[in-house]
Amino acid sequence: MEKNLSTNNPLKQACIWDAQLHEERASYYERIGDVMKAIQDIRPTVKLIPDNTNGYLKLSTMLYSIGEVEDSLKLVGREVVIRGLSWLREMWGKGLEYVN
Repeated sequence: MEKNLSTNNPLKQACIWDAQLHEERASYYERIGDVMKAIQDIRPTVKLIPDNTNGYLKLSTMLYSIGEVEDSLKLVGREVVIRGLSWLREMWGKGLEYVN
């Protein structure tokens, strides 16, 4: 599986803008405990998918888990400024489900 997900894989190079591929690969990396690779894969999805609240939540949670508290909070703070407090309430609700 690892060979199929490597950065030298032609599939990855051909599908660089495929957000679903990035999300699936990030989930795999997160499951095997490679949070840094998961972060690298989830970052593009928050830009590729409009209103990707789930992606923002996952990225923020992963950053927090590796001790990047400031970056995690900045990410959430920027979204609150853009989307408003209702977005934060929605994220908080999802966050509780995601962390459990």
